[in-house]
Amino acid sequence: MNGNEVVELARRTYLEELAQFVVKQAGRFRRGLPEAATMRSQNMALFGGHYRVDFIGQPDGDSDKVLPLDMVPDRRMRLETPLEGASGAMKVRVEQLVWDDVEISHDAPGDLSAPLGTWFTHWYDPDEKRKPVQAGGPVDVIHSLGVYPGALLVDFGSASPSAFWALVALLRDAGASAITVRETRPAPTV
Repeated sequence: MNGNEVVELARRTYLEELAQFVVKQAGRFRRGLPEAATMRSQNMALFGGHYRVDFIGQPDGDSDKVLPLDMVPDRRMRLETPLEGASGAMKVRVEQLVWDDVEISHDAPGDLSAPLGTWFTHWYDPDEKRKPVQAGGPVDVIHSLGVYPGALLVDFGSASPSAFWALVALLRDAGASAITVRETRPAPTV
């Protein structure tokens, strides 16, 4: 598989399970919303404190209470061997790619706040202007961006593969000479 195929398969594997999760949760709650934007200002690593939960539900008879619910996928695309390539002069190594748990370690110098801000605003859509491509379908947004020294942690949510490739290009253009993509959760035991 090439890089484009790996990214598409990782996304599709996640979205299939997310769709099932949303249907199940919608049946449990009187009211609910998939890919709901929340604020988690206490988490300083989250870009702007923004975090989308997979589903937010409102239990019957309790109009003031909401339950934020995140799914941990049972299925993950697995790479038998790392995929290596380049984006311009930047080396790209993909060890594993799990769409809602993507760590990108990098050596980009300097402050990435400005380019990350532009990327984040487009893909997180904090003003919620983006609408699903298909009625009832996903909205094409990331769920979170964590920023750490030398690493980014991204839940790509329902975002298209373009979100991933735009972030790779951002790191390349910021002067990174190499990035490594991996997951952070332990692999499920069988």
